[in-house]
Amino acid sequence: MKTKFFLSAPSFRRAAALAAAVVLSFFAAACDDVGSTDSVTATVSDSSGTVYDFSGTYYNTDNEGGVLVSPAQSGSAITWLRLTQYGSVLEGSDSARQLWRGKISGVSSGGNAAFTLSGTTTAAQSVDVVGTLRYADGASTMDASWIESSGRSCTINAQASVSAPHTNSNPTASLSISPSSASIAPGSSRSFRASGGTAPYSWSLSTTAYGTLSSSSGASVTFRANTSAAGSVTLTVSDSLSASAEATIDID
Repeated sequence: MKTKFFLSAPSFRRAAALAAAVVLSFFAAACDDVGSTDSVTATVSDSSGTVYDFSGTYYNTDNEGGVLVSPAQSGSAITWLRLTQYGSVLEGSDSARQLWRGKISGVSSGGNAAFTLSGTTTAAQSVDVVGTLRYADGASTMDASWIESSGRSCTINAQASVSAPHTNSNPTASLSISPSSASIAPGSSRSFRASGGTAPYSWSLSTTAYGTLSSSSGASVTFRANTSAAGSVTLTVSDSLSASAEATIDID
């Protein structure tokens, strides 16, 4: 593996933090907090209902001394990383006897899932691992960025033998909003709920000229009309696999 470390300059730290934030925002894994009952028992599946389990022991695929990642001056090198998946929750341990905790997203039609892990090196340096897991032919390939709190960064390229995906007997239903239309008076409010699809959900309005939403995420939101509003607005919900559904709100 060609590991490249960069100086921990303020500009790099800002760029690394921004990159991690973008990836985490785009590939959010579950609407519930990691460790909750729902996230532990939920199945990680694609839109066809095929369930994936990325549990396995990941080894370096670059064949350069067997080192998966070397934190340089921040602790012991890691030669393998063992992941166990419980629903959308990931737990891990490594060759340096450090523990990891994170989460995984829904899976795209190509067998790709975004994931995040948090842990520390043996020198107590905090680390975030952000990347993707890709299933193919009985194996999961990990492509990720290792980002230390000091600003050092490198890439991880690894692979593990994993269980073959199986068909979910209860495939994910199509994403929808309830109600799909509503008429409300100026100054009043109405709640809407998303169902189906693959959480987490994100909400948006076609225009904010007629009112506002109580939140931009979650399974349900409340639309509150402006006191002087009169018109029509479209409420859109999207899931983690970019599926979307709409509801029409008339204010009169």
